Amino acid sequence: MPIVKKRYLLLIGVYLIGSSMVASSQSAYADTASLLNSASRIIALYKDSLKQNLRIYDGYEFTGGYRRSAGHPFFKFDQPQRGTILYEGTEYFNVLLAYDLTRDEVITVNPVSNQNIKLITSKIGRFQIGDHSFISVGDLSGLPGFPGEGFYELIYDNEVSVLAKRKKWLRESARAEESSRFLQSATYFIKKDNAFHEISNKRSLLRLFDDNKEEAAKFMQKEKLDFKKDAEQTIIRVMEFYNLLNK
Repeated sequence: MPIVKKRYLLLIGVYLIGSSMVASSQSAYADTASLLNSASRIIALYKDSLKQNLRIYDGYEFTGGYRRSAGHPFFKFDQPQRGTILYEGTEYFNVLLAYDLTRDEVITVNPVSNQNIKLITSKIGRFQIGDHSFISVGDLSGLPGFPGEGFYELIYDNEVSVLAKRKKWLRESARAEESSRFLQSATYFIKKDNAFHEISNKRSLLRLFDDNKEEAAKFMQKEKLDFKKDAEQTIIRVMEFYNLLNK
């Protein structure tokens, strides 16, 4: 066990033992709640004291950049945002995160050195930026239709899961006086019955409904859902309808 983790556990253990002795005269419920709250504060203070020594900052310095380009390579925001990440089995809250869609890499910021750190992809289980949740699907590689390694946004999760693989790439300008610009795409997959299904059009979406294709088609028509105009919302709405049918 790493030295840092040993000290971490020892600190909490000592605190809990001492607190339980002092508070022995209080009711069991109040005592337990107080200890849990205090332990949470101890954990937060301990992590804050470690700062750059936390294992989340053991990646490589991120120096990526694009000259004379319009836009940025990151998901949604051009600057790191507060988020949550599961890294090496430990969940970190309120850390600065950015997701580089051109390289499929997650970047954080060391709070002491202010360096941009490229996290080690294989150590990331999931992360969240704002209200957008991303997962690694590497442990599902044995399922039929596996879409490939990398991070996928979980845009719907119920009886079936809807995943979006988001990418950006730089289109070089043919003219020296013009800036290159980033383009973006998304590919959608539905995980159903322990298999992945790529959804590229209305037909591939309705194919998942088995005996309810007609009802699903009528629902799309009634709700004026157009796959070509807004594939993402169409898929989400239809999957919501699917779950209603199967309740």
